Amino acid sequence: MNITKYNWKSFDKLNIYAQLFSNNNKPKAIINLIHGIGEHSSRYQQWAEYFIKHDFFILTFDLRGHGKSEGKRGFIPNYEAILKDIDLLINKSNEMFPDVPKLIYGHSLGGNFVLNYILSRTNKQLYGVIVTSPWIKLAFEPPKFQISLGKIIKKIIPGFIQNTNLKVEDISRDKNVVEKYKTDKLVHKKISIQLFFDAYNKGLFALENAGKIHYKTLLMHGTGDNITSHKASKELSEKNIQKISFKLWDNCFHELHNEPNKDEIADFIITWINQQLINNEF
Repeated sequence: MNITKYNWKSFDKLNIYAQLFSNNNKPKAIINLIHGIGEHSSRYQQWAEYFIKHDFFILTFDLRGHGKSEGKRGFIPNYEAILKDIDLLINKSNEMFPDVPKLIYGHSLGGNFVLNYILSRTNKQLYGVIVTSPWIKLAFEPPKFQISLGKIIKKIIPGFIQNTNLKVEDISRDKNVVEKYKTDKLVHKKISIQLFFDAYNKGLFALENAGKIHYKTLLMHGTGDNITSHKASKELSEKNIQKISFKLWDNCFHELHNEPNKDEIADFIITWINQQLINNEF
């Protein structure tokens, strides 16, 4: 596998770290990947190998405030800023591979971003969507008093940083994955009050507007996810069965790409992509 590293400038002049996972063949499709809260794109290097074997290249970047990208840790000034960062990713993908089909793939908070991106953007070169364990709703709703208090703080100090309170053991049943996460110096547990409420509200917005999704979408979630709600994913998919293919993975935790049965999960995604190619959906 080849790894090519980039440094892009965002619309507001932040340095954005990006990577292309590829091989020496002609790509069949480009997967533009958006990671989740507190992590970074290099955590998907091993996952990318599954797709590279099938000539599906992965172009990805560290969200602002994450990994090797600039920005206050866990802070995004507003939701539109992240949509513009995704615009940059897609535009770079189109520049590098102008005649190759494009997909967009979002995990967790990245899934929240991707769902709202496809609801707000029309891109003729974007032919498919993959979303795993999206933050539509959290697995356990925060107490109402915390939400009320948070709204007050947001009005006064929107950039206030709080702990995500992520229980690392909930990301995967694979203990090696958990230990690597704990020792990863690029991982953090920070989220601004602004970002929390933007994601919280936009998750509900995606749920309410699921019927407007017009891209072919593969939505997947694990029933053992204690971070984001698989029930919310199921509810969203049922509002648009013509466009959204939904797959539940029994007992799987939050990071489907890092679960013990990740081989089976990767094969399922690759089969879905190839089926769309056969059906001329791309």
